[in-house]
Amino acid sequence: MNRNIHDLTTATAYDRDGEKLGSVKEVYINDSTGQPDFVEIGHGLFGMSSSLVPLRGHRLDGENLKLAFSKDRIQDAPNIEIGRASCRERV
Repeated sequence: MNRNIHDLTTATAYDRDGEKLGSVKEVYINDSTGQPDFVEIGHGLFGMSSSLVPLRGHRLDGENLKLAFSKDRIQDAPNIEIGRASCRERV
């Protein structure tokens, strides 16, 4: 596993202003490039809510992942719900 990818899996995420968001729950890898494109961030009460956040413009400093978006924008993004498809199949 790429060292940077492993480091992302154990990181704590912060917004662009340095406000703590929560833990990285999952890292999503681009099949074409093999590089991480998105992370799932657990936030809210006991980390029960999750948001999918692009890694565009991020900075990883040790165990701290600084994202390029504000906390409000991240928490207002669509949440990931376990057991529900994120896309609908079109007929």
